[in-house]
Amino acid sequence: VNVDGDGAEWDSDDALFLGSDTQAQAIIRATHNAEYLYLVIDRRDSTLNDKSTMDIYLHNPAYEIPEEGHSVAITISGNGLLKATTFQAAGKAKAVSGVKSEAQRALSSDGSEGYVAEVAIPLSLLGAKSTDTICISAYLKGSG
Repeated sequence: VNVDGDGAEWDSDDALFLGSDTQAQAIIRATHNAEYLYLVIDRRDSTLNDKSTMDIYLHNPAYEIPEEGHSVAITISGNGLLKATTFQAAGKAKAVSGVKSEAQRALSSDGSEGYVAEVAIPLSLLGAKSTDTICISAYLKGSG
């Protein structure tokens, strides 16, 4: 995967869909290699603004408690990665490095605003190997 915010090389139909009756929606797809977990996020939002972010939480379920070395939280916007953190004792967040992201603003076929973001998370931040399962949860924030 080339982390360039284009998303053209992603052709999988396997995806996590966020949205429903709201105009703010997102589709997340994932893939990996031996070093990284890659995500592409395609967000559509007719009222996109600077507060239109998305939080994505990743956790290696081989470890019961989310903590440093097993869990990562990322926040992205149409401008790319805003922050990447892990969890320390007592649930305190700690910034992590090594997460790469690029995003591009885009218009959907119905003319609504949105963005495509690609993210690369080192598997080492999750204490994971390429054969491990990673749990993901996400939510949209700041729409209109």
